[in-house]
Amino acid sequence: MFKKIKPNFTVQKNFNILCNCMKILGTWPVHRRHNKIFTCLNHSLWWFYVVNHMMLLLPTMQTFYNTTKDIISASYSLIEITGIVESMVILITFKLQGSRIQLLLQIIKNQIVVKKPKPALNNRNVHASVFAIIAVLYVIVVYMYIHKPATLINKGFIMTTCYAFPTEDIRTKIAIYCNQLIALMHTSVVLVTDGVAVLFIYTCAIKLKTLEIRLKKAPDWTKLKYDIAEHQTILLVIEETNSLAGVLVVKTVICFMCYSISAGVQIINQHVVTAQMLHQFIIIAIVYLRIYICAETAEMLLTVNGDMLFTVYSIAFSTPNIVKVKSLIIMRCQKVPKIYVNGLMAALNRAYLRSISYATFSYFMTIRAIVSK
Repeated sequence: MFKKIKPNFTVQKNFNILCNCMKILGTWPVHRRHNKIFTCLNHSLWWFYVVNHMMLLLPTMQTFYNTTKDIISASYSLIEITGIVESMVILITFKLQGSRIQLLLQIIKNQIVVKKPKPALNNRNVHASVFAIIAVLYVIVVYMYIHKPATLINKGFIMTTCYAFPTEDIRTKIAIYCNQLIALMHTSVVLVTDGVAVLFIYTCAIKLKTLEIRLKKAPDWTKLKYDIAEHQTILLVIEETNSLAGVLVVKTVICFMCYSISAGVQIINQHVVTAQMLHQFIIIAIVYLRIYICAETAEMLLTVNGDMLFTVYSIAFSTPNIVKVKSLIIMRCQKVPKIYVNGLMAALNRAYLRSISYATFSYFMTIRAIVSK
């Protein structure tokens, strides 16, 4: 599953792209070392996105309430509400957990700049391919959303939102169009934050695997004491990562359920246009792939921990001090480093992904049975 590689400058490039996207989308954590101009711009950009979403969220919720008898329009309104709320949750989460994100980003940066060869995933190209597919599907969804069928209400704007004031004036139309377009474009923040979460989890797995490789060399007492401290540090980093990634994954799962409900109610409608159904299923595919990539990376973290436990078991240590250290590492490895949220998600892994897939499949089969009667 792992192999040694030379330092990969592509990783550095991708990391820089993620950081720049975070700055553009208002999720970059401001550090006290940043100059006042950058700090002011960062805070202003964050408030700009929050206010822009709020200006659109309230009338969209009212539209959803008023159009519940129109299944197609209500489904699109639910999609819009879910996307806006998800973007706002990300903005608020990254603002509240700014110091934690700064720490994790610095750890990743330190890991990347190390010149020594380090382990890497054999299937890392698969992860990159999945992200590329998600990006392409996202562009398709945005294009299809802008060019929705003309059967929907409020055909003059991008979204289905209706307003309580006249919108015939050209300046009002431009303002509303810009408001909706900015909100639609800012939903790309969900892809960026998923990339950041996966990168955080992946870095933890790499650090654990690097430590396992060092332990295989049967180090002496001096080096082993350093490895013990490093192992404890890695476990703390995993806990910090879980505090952020766990919330983001649960948020994604909830959105996946909302999108599934939206697609399900359109299946019931006999007058639904094929393009509308295709649009709905592409959105579901995007969110499912987002959960998939996070689950696969979290599964990798569990696998690495198991490999490390096996390595410690199999290595013959000689001195009594080293035997004590071996026992300490084994006890630490018994506590599985996982991505979880108490009461909502026991552990993010392939089993959790299968349970979501089964629940979604059962939901659509139930909807199909209802329609066929």
